[in-house]
Amino acid sequence: MALSERNLSTLRYGDESIAYSVRVNPARRERIAIHVHADGAVEVEAPENASEEAIRKAVMKRARWVIQHVTDARKRFEHVLPRQYVSGEQALYLGRRYVLKVVQVPKAERSIKLKRGLLIVATDSIDGSALRARIRAWYRIRARDYFAGRIEAISKALPWVQEPPAFRLLDMLRDRRFGHTQSVPGQGTARGDRLRHHPRALPPQGTQPQPRVLPPPDALHARLGGSQVPSRSQRRDHPK
Repeated sequence: MALSERNLSTLRYGDESIAYSVRVNPARRERIAIHVHADGAVEVEAPENASEEAIRKAVMKRARWVIQHVTDARKRFEHVLPRQYVSGEQALYLGRRYVLKVVQVPKAERSIKLKRGLLIVATDSIDGSALRARIRAWYRIRARDYFAGRIEAISKALPWVQEPPAFRLLDMLRDRRFGHTQSVPGQGTARGDRLRHHPRALPPQGTQPQPRVLPPPDALHARLGGSQVPSRSQRRDHPK
């Protein structure tokens, strides 16, 4: 069986049986790498010319290390329950915690709003996946409006900016290797998904940051002592 066609294998060590996936990395020449992700998933990264037997031996050689890290990962998630998007769950927005309240209403009366520590979702469908999609869409709209307002306020304070620059929002993808979310930023991008977690780091809306004003060159020269500031050669020749 070709290596690229194989996806899952199993590590058996004592009473433990742990599945692992095999991924071909053409950049690898000889060594086989083993990764245990934050969620406990095991991935083997192998060069193209690695045989099935070589991969199996590499995994068995580090079996105790793999099992220990998988066990640690399972313990971390032991008491973590998946979100069900029901009333009483917590929701984060701009560094504050809100209690989710789901209210079933006719389709024409659907809305999402913040009120007195509550994130109230009025919706016609209380299905978890539908609620998740609606809340994520609400986050994106709020992120777009928030970033647009902040960028406009900062742009007005910068004399060299003629008009606020355009931007686009990027979803944050969870990286299993490190157990956190990250995205690949590009020019003119804003990480909107993180808006729910972090408090406002910029000045409040309606105020403008004060640009730093540097003194003119003459004043800076006088502050440093003008011509009295010795050159490097003068400092070198100065008697101790």
